[in-house]
Amino acid sequence: VTTDNYPGETSWILTNTCTSAVIQQVDKQALYKAKHTSYSNDYCVTDAAYEFTITDVWGDGICCGEGSGSYSVQYDGVVVASGGQFMDPEITSFGNCGGEPTSSPTFSPTTASPTRSLAPESTDPPTSKPTNLPTPEPTDLPTDLPTSEPTNPPTNPPSNMPTNLSTNLPTQFCSDGKIVTVDVTTDKYPAETSWTLTNQCTNEVIIEVGVRALYKEAYTFYSNEYCVADAAYQFTIADSWGDGICCSEGQGSYFLQYDGAVVASGGEFTSSES
Repeated sequence: VTTDNYPGETSWILTNTCTSAVIQQVDKQALYKAKHTSYSNDYCVTDAAYEFTITDVWGDGICCGEGSGSYSVQYDGVVVASGGQFMDPEITSFGNCGGEPTSSPTFSPTTASPTRSLAPESTDPPTSKPTNLPTPEPTDLPTDLPTSEPTNPPTNPPSNMPTNLSTNLPTQFCSDGKIVTVDVTTDKYPAETSWTLTNQCTNEVIIEVGVRALYKEAYTFYSNEYCVADAAYQFTIADSWGDGICCSEGQGSYFLQYDGAVVASGGEFTSSES
């Protein structure tokens, strides 16, 4: 990867499409720190089919509006993906499962660019930055997420853990698994909030809510339930601006329930919390 003026906006994911496991992931602001710099990294993976997804959180790619950035992916010494000019996440498939070539998936990732760009990594802020968000924007929520928002959100975000947790979960909704409930009260910038739920037994991302995917309204309470298998999980919540959801831009918070018990809560973090 050769970075542009805003290296902290670049991230990518490498997924084994044979197992649906995320093999390698470089988050925004995690690896690429210096602008106009070439980074080259090698990773050892099994012989399989893969999907490489590169993303720019501002939505203007890494070339050419803010510098001549570019990327190139080699698999077993052969270039299988390259570019730099993109808006939505750019996806490339390569390799094969058991000798059968894989085809590129038709779906797009659920992530999209946030409502404001990440702070530049440089101590001196750039003199020019686009003032308008890119016009392409997903118009539909992921199909596995609820299609409606709560009709009566609380006027004030909760300051303490809910005292009445659900004890009688509907058995018809999830008779053969466990119910995961994710409660989020948004701050001033709800579109910056995202989270993933990963099955640690299989390393598979079970549920993913990307930036700008679900949380649309500021200072609003959202509660969503999901039916998952009985297993070990890791929940990771992230804020694309890096200031959490509490308390500089509002009293946001989150609560995670697993099988009726609160297993995680908070709101004060920087880029992410697991």
